[in-house]
Amino acid sequence: MAIPPPIGAMTRVVAHRGMHAPAGPVDNSLGAFRSALDAGADALELDVRRTRDGVLVVHHDPAVAGSTTSIRNLDFAQLPKLPDGQHVPTLDEVVGLATAGNSRLVVELKEGGYEREVVDALRTRMAPDGFELISFSSGSVRAVKAVDPALRAGYLAPKMPTWLRESALYPAAVWMLDRAGWHPALNVAARAGADYVSVDKRLATPTFLAEAAKRSVPVDVWTVNDAPTMQRLLASGVQSLVTDDAALGVRLRNAAQGAPAPALAPGSTVRAA
Repeated sequence: MAIPPPIGAMTRVVAHRGMHAPAGPVDNSLGAFRSALDAGADALELDVRRTRDGVLVVHHDPAVAGSTTSIRNLDFAQLPKLPDGQHVPTLDEVVGLATAGNSRLVVELKEGGYEREVVDALRTRMAPDGFELISFSSGSVRAVKAVDPALRAGYLAPKMPTWLRESALYPAAVWMLDRAGWHPALNVAARAGADYVSVDKRLATPTFLAEAAKRSVPVDVWTVNDAPTMQRLLASGVQSLVTDDAALGVRLRNAAQGAPAPALAPGSTVRAA
């Protein structure tokens, strides 16, 4: 059984739902994951849901685009195709790609209640140190740790409300919370027994990162698609850059942290988050 390289001093490049683009494969598709592996991503990040007949599938939203029925209320055979014509992949299919590509998996649990099923499915074909689980739910993090305390699990810090994140008030809100030393993500992660936190790039301020370092809590940052932000975070020593553009992330990481720098794939562009 192939085991991906261990987590080390270099910042990881985690392909956010694979490597996808408007003109390429859609996110969380086998095509997107293959593209991420070709780009040299250290890990594939994906979202897991369960169909009515108990199949673990990889998809972000509750329903497939164009459908009004949630995945949890459909059998696997009833799932519609993805917008680009690919099928909704099973977790087992993505595990197969990851093991063949010697890549780690970062598996986001989109729903609670079947954490053990996901863990068992992963452990069937992967070494325990070849995957990790993340969730916005501290309860799911605790459930993973209840299955096996040695499993690596990360706590995803909840986003601020959409109306605030998309308003001109957002930078001011982050600044005020930062000045107040308000770090709930770190506190919740500690209570849940998480091994690290994963935060929106706008919350990964120097003050937050300094507090995380003080508490010895590794930090993943998402979703980072522009070169200046990547370079700032690489200089700060975050654990992972979670990005839609794994090719750019790998190139900048390798240049900044001493590894050989591969050429940027033709057609790769820096896209806004």
